[in-house]
Amino acid sequence: MRRQGKSPAVRVEPLVSPTLTANLEEAMHRVRTIAAPRNAIRHEGFRTPCHKTGVCMDCNSPDRICNVWTITEKSYPAGRIKVILIGEELGL
Repeated sequence: MRRQGKSPAVRVEPLVSPTLTANLEEAMHRVRTIAAPRNAIRHEGFRTPCHKTGVCMDCNSPDRICNVWTITEKSYPAGRIKVILIGEELGL
């Protein structure tokens, strides 16, 4: 449990599946089945099918949380993008 200021205690549970995936297909599957539904659920005001079911329904909701997917193949100029890997579960 951790506390932030005067807010109530929040229970942080690690994910079972790793964040890194072997390929793009697995990454896209993870976004739809794990990351987007969990992210939608944590936003109480969102009205999406995945907020209710916990599974991506490829909806057209204005609250859809997975509208933008970004894939970077090359970084120009070199070194502009940095990826920092941390060897512990910190969330989604």
